[in-house]
Amino acid sequence: MEKKTKDIGSLYLEREHNRFKVDRFSCRIADGNFLLDAVVEDVSQGGFKVSYLARNLSEYASTYNAQIIGNGHHYKLLVAPHWSAEMAASRFVEIGFKIIHESLNWKKFIVKEGHTKTEKG
Repeated sequence: MEKKTKDIGSLYLEREHNRFKVDRFSCRIADGNFLLDAVVEDVSQGGFKVSYLARNLSEYASTYNAQIIGNGHHYKLLVAPHWSAEMAASRFVEIGFKIIHESLNWKKFIVKEGHTKTEKG
């Protein structure tokens, strides 16, 4: 399987899974102190990217509980941050999360939707 890469500044990250864009998906991230909302930009079998996440997400937690909401469903996940980037002139960040544990309905969603909406790269 060919691995995908993404250029983040001078850092290249290898992609294990193809990703695809989602429309009107949101995410709630719980870090033990805060419950924060974000916009889900894209998803893959192994992770997802959010934007417009407030910067006050705890840096001390290694894992977070996430709930992705979209298409009339709620998907519960245990995730860990993989990379982050500040959004220009904003108090928000973008974060790529790696999925550690996912619900069965998330797996079904990825298999079903991933076949039709794959974005390479």
